[in-house]
Amino acid sequence: MESMAAFAWQALQAEGLSSAVVIGHSMGGYIALAFAEAYPDAVEGLGLFSSTARPDTEEKKKAAANPSASCNNTAWNLS
Repeated sequence: MESMAAFAWQALQAEGLSSAVVIGHSMGGYIALAFAEAYPDAVEGLGLFSSTARPDTEEKKKAAANPSASCNNTAWNLS
């Protein structure tokens, strides 16, 4: 997340901007939080959508590491 936040900061600088409203969706929320932590003076506002400002629980971390485990083995018949 930190490397993506650094990339976003470099993109802002390349556009001649010193601050912005930072919005993140899902995993982008984690990047937005990492950006806010690394560059607090550059954040005019912060929005998180389908994300959370709280750390993931151990259960959520395990589920994210193995997304196929949450899918059942039902075969889809689309004919």
